[in-house]
Amino acid sequence: VRGLSISTSPLDFGLVPQGGKNIGEATTGSITLQGQGGRKVLLTFKDMISGLDVKNSLVHLAGPKDEKAYWLAASLKINNTDLSDFKNVILDNDKAQSFKVTGTIGEVAGDAETGKYNGAVKIAATYEYSTGK
Repeated sequence: VRGLSISTSPLDFGLVPQGGKNIGEATTGSITLQGQGGRKVLLTFKDMISGLDVKNSLVHLAGPKDEKAYWLAASLKINNTDLSDFKNVILDNDKAQSFKVTGTIGEVAGDAETGKYNGAVKIAATYEYSTGK
């Protein structure tokens, strides 16, 4: 079985305004997987700010000045599929396969700082192995 690798490029919401609603990404991100063609890859996502597995496709973003002062929730999608539902993919071939990452911040509190918010998602990928049953 060929090794499996993941590379990413960041999703960027740009300058997030105080009191903003339904803010889309300024720059889309990507996830690129490379491994053995025809194999099914299982994916899990962990919100690195909360330390929890991603549920309902929501991840946390920490504020521009005091990282714990304001947390925003961003809803993420991979190739237009909610992050929570993007649990596996079958690799087409041995070449790298890229997936577009987009997102929306639903609402920013009126007392939140305007600025850049940051977050991180840890991605784990493993091949699905058949047990022969």
